Amino acid sequence: MRIAIARRGKLSASVSLAFFVSCLAGPVLPSMAQQVATGDSRQVSEPVFPPVCQQLSASFKSIQNTLLAGPDGLDLPLSVDTPPAPSNPDGARIQAALNACSADHPGEAVELSASGGNDAFLTGPLSMPSNVTLLVDPDVTVFFSRNVQDYDSTPGVHTCGTSNSKGDSTNSCKPLIDIPGTSTNVGIMGYGKLDGRGEDPLLNGFQTPGNPAPTSYTWWNLAAVGNQQNPIMIQPESHASNITLYKITLMNSPMFHLKDVGSASGLTAWDVKIVTPTYTRNTDGIDPQQAQNFTVTDSWISDGDDDIAVGGSGSPDSDNSAKNISITNNHFFAGHGESIGSYTDAGVSNVLFDHNILAGDAVSGHGSAINATPFTINGTTYPADFADDNSTAIRIKSAYNRGGLITDIQYSNSCFLDHYTDISFNPIYSSDKGTLTPDMTNILLKNLSFQNTDSGAGTLEFLGADNTTPNPPVVDPLQVTLSNVMFPSALALSDFVAGAETNAQLTYGPGDVSNNFISDWATFVANAANGDTATDNISVRMLNPPFCHYTYIAPELTGPNGRPQVIEEGQTATLVVILTPAVGGAAYPTGTVRLSDGFFGKAIDVALPGNTDTFSVPIYGLRPGRHIFFAAYLGDANYTPARGQWAYSFAGPYEVTVLPRHHQGR
Repeated sequence: MRIAIARRGKLSASVSLAFFVSCLAGPVLPSMAQQVATGDSRQVSEPVFPPVCQQLSASFKSIQNTLLAGPDGLDLPLSVDTPPAPSNPDGARIQAALNACSADHPGEAVELSASGGNDAFLTGPLSMPSNVTLLVDPDVTVFFSRNVQDYDSTPGVHTCGTSNSKGDSTNSCKPLIDIPGTSTNVGIMGYGKLDGRGEDPLLNGFQTPGNPAPTSYTWWNLAAVGNQQNPIMIQPESHASNITLYKITLMNSPMFHLKDVGSASGLTAWDVKIVTPTYTRNTDGIDPQQAQNFTVTDSWISDGDDDIAVGGSGSPDSDNSAKNISITNNHFFAGHGESIGSYTDAGVSNVLFDHNILAGDAVSGHGSAINATPFTINGTTYPADFADDNSTAIRIKSAYNRGGLITDIQYSNSCFLDHYTDISFNPIYSSDKGTLTPDMTNILLKNLSFQNTDSGAGTLEFLGADNTTPNPPVVDPLQVTLSNVMFPSALALSDFVAGAETNAQLTYGPGDVSNNFISDWATFVANAANGDTATDNISVRMLNPPFCHYTYIAPELTGPNGRPQVIEEGQTATLVVILTPAVGGAAYPTGTVRLSDGFFGKAIDVALPGNTDTFSVPIYGLRPGRHIFFAAYLGDANYTPARGQWAYSFAGPYEVTVLPRHHQGR
């Protein structure tokens, strides 16, 4: 068997977690098996690509350039959408195909494919009707228009792309992809990319009195100015339901990547990649707001704000609440980690964060702070080892004008590295006054390990509510149980940022808790004015932390259209190897990928080009039979295999079936 390598352009990202373990909890004794959250009430299984209704071919070829390029160096040629060229040449045909497939072939997909050397589409806002999937092939990128007027909510009223309007940006901008409240059974899938081009100079942006429109201004510049009117990338509207994101890569969003703006239900995000630099304001990853029965699993998220932000705004005990949410088996990097809030007045309950691994970017030159090159935005240059003092692992935030009941929240079997803030439970996230007092209760921290690559420790904050605005005042103590939770040995009293933690009732056990945490907390309990308590229910006096393995490449092995291949003897098979740098701006991997064929038990090494994250490998001379391929990335100076491991990450299996020549006539 001979293997040759052919360049395939850019990456689409996907991961097979079945072939490398990121964070495994150690054995848990029966007495430690408490549970306060179960998450999504649905039985969620791995999605599959639907049949194809229409296939559309790419119009453009992406390039590496310096005029229009994000941190990954890839974009469209400047001439493609510079006036008088149209800013949205592909939008009409993509939308027409979605509408036609929804009406005539419900349950099928519009497939966006590379063709004749072209690998890119350029579109404006899209709207997803019911019963259709947008399927983006490997090595295909959908770029979104940089003309802000394409996204005006009211055509002709140019408010999108401004920075001095106030209020919710969704009032001024259409999302890049809208999922109307009438839509159900919607999919956005494929190994390709959706690129929001948050870094590109805008067309017709910043057009407000007193504010000129400098040609260098980008969506991210507007966000940095404040009060930005920027579009959300994917926006489920109120009562949209049964939404699936699978294998897709979302990058460089102008604002939030996925945020529902009303009561939405039944959303699954499985093996999704969100890759946007840490210095980009309000680029949350996935925000289940007013959401019920949400699952985010096996995904990789790195951005400039919350990686996950759960919230519920509106009347309590209504479909505005956020409940039955599972955040499991994910990798989170730069950003604000696993967040709840700040709006919780409708209530947040039964949220399960389990078996996740989080590597922050608070330590310069380590973890998610490692980037490929410096990058300049709004006049500020961020160095290659930029570190973020907003990096957060676990956070629940609210305020007295937006608080409600936050209960049955579980963080379990997870690892946290290099965060400036390890834990923040704060009912006074803002100074706004009001009578909506946050009530944070029945929160479980179980089988957790907090780590730092240097000698420091992340900060901690445990605050209950003490609202003096109502008459009489309201005190809602914070109620948290810690079981088998390990903090860095450097943790000190000074790492509790409030100085005097107040109105927090902590329970330890049945698993152990680091001694330095227990002794520090005893200092606060000793001062009766703090209103703090500690209850020791520890029955296992030994820490048994989860095993932590941090990786920064999201690997995948697939084929040209993301499906198994069936070829005839003598034909060439094609493997597509995807090695996505999980942190926005991080270096492309170099070195070697080892491909193995389970049918023959052979392994062949293929050199990486070092300037892309997606490349194809033609495979010749396969014998008839069922071939199961695996890929192992051996690592380089940036991506070093863990001690005792021979490879950095693994992907597969991928199946190629070879039929005997002229099999139909035999």
